[in-house]
Amino acid sequence: MLLKFLGRLFFGLAVLMIGYTVYGFSAIDMQSKHIVKYGDIAVEKGEYDYFQKISKYYYQDALFSENITTATGSFNLNVFVMSSGDYNSVVILIDHLTGYSEQDGLLLKVSLENLVETKDELEVVELFIDNTLSKKWYITTLDPSKIYENQKEVQDILDVELFLIGEKPEKDQERIDTLLYDFDQTSGVFASKEYLDLNGVVYNDNDEKLSSAELLDLGILESEGHSFAEFQGILWRNMGVYVVLVIIIAYLMFFRGRDKFGNKKISKYGPKPAPGKQTKVVTQEPVKQNFNSKSLGEPEKQDKNDKK
Repeated sequence: MLLKFLGRLFFGLAVLMIGYTVYGFSAIDMQSKHIVKYGDIAVEKGEYDYFQKISKYYYQDALFSENITTATGSFNLNVFVMSSGDYNSVVILIDHLTGYSEQDGLLLKVSLENLVETKDELEVVELFIDNTLSKKWYITTLDPSKIYENQKEVQDILDVELFLIGEKPEKDQERIDTLLYDFDQTSGVFASKEYLDLNGVVYNDNDEKLSSAELLDLGILESEGHSFAEFQGILWRNMGVYVVLVIIIAYLMFFRGRDKFGNKKISKYGPKPAPGKQTKVVTQEPVKQNFNSKSLGEPEKQDKNDKK
């Protein structure tokens, strides 16, 4: 009885955990479909605030927004600083990349100051940017407080370089990447840690959120987010399929072959033979008996006659 209870308990926990995972992936899929559809429209119109409004707080002006032209081609590079209210994020968006053959993606090199053994050293982090969501733009997001391993706090971003990843090299040869953009460090830092720590601006020293008017004076806007109701059918479809599968599995595991009290049904024909074996059937003639009141008394009379 205890094992049966534990089995059903573990089954229930597994159903909850897997269901939560299915819900999470379905929600991500739903949001991705929305971002692809309306992100393409925003890029075509040059209305990049769509990407900023995904988060709760964002600077009204982009950290960096420029159309870059090289000897080979051109593209738009936009960098936004946003906050969910819990953590900061930096979004790098590249669109309308023209003049270059289709390659394996983009490579972003971010340089920060890293204090190692009291010596000032540059920590250079390489981030891969792909266009798996949409073929019209490249995007990546990073947490300014966790750009490199063991980073303890937000630091200034000193330099940014953007490369087009070259073709896969032959054996014993190095890959050749094409430089698309290199920030001019003589103009200062690319982004200060005070600017990157948007949460530190939205909330004062007493951990109280500034009013909308105060935020607006600082060039910070508050977003209500996007409604994903248009693609909510994806969520309901996936959860519906999951529920049906759970019901079928639960029936096969716990209810099939049992009576209404939960006990195993026993066949009136006896147990089934083992696989590969046949059951031998023995035929026997039934014994004829006359179960009437008269025949029941005859044995006693016969005993008395035998005694005589």
